[in-house]
Amino acid sequence: MTDFLSIGKEAYDRGDKAQILECLYWCFRQHVPIPPWLEQAFQNAYEAKFAYKIRSWDEVFGRPLKKGIRPERELRNNRIANDLYDRVVERHRAGEPIDKNLFQAVGEDFGVGGTVASELYYEIKEIDDAFQEALGLPEKIKKPGSFRAD
Repeated sequence: MTDFLSIGKEAYDRGDKAQILECLYWCFRQHVPIPPWLEQAFQNAYEAKFAYKIRSWDEVFGRPLKKGIRPERELRNNRIANDLYDRVVERHRAGEPIDKNLFQAVGEDFGVGGTVASELYYEIKEIDDAFQEALGLPEKIKKPGSFRAD
């Protein structure tokens, strides 16, 4: 459970300010105590307002949407990403190579192009790999998609 917070802290330490609110929200939803690093990060961000060090909450919590992001596209991608990933894994297990042709075919099934399908697949794969590594699974028993929360 706290692996989410470890990943969030690493991202925050690398400069991803949005992790303050992401991790706080996760703690609230999971009924997990707020870790000291997160409490301090929030206090520092909030107190910057009273010291007139910021003009906008975006400066301390990150922008809700990065420049150029189209909400409709992001909603669609979030909605299809896990199922698309599972479809690629399924077809790969059936013997198809993970390549441009597979992404094109699976992308068509979900109404997106091959490039978007590839990007979504690798985003979910990165998350899946991180969770499997956090669980300490040996390479020989790792299964793509088997430890994702739906």
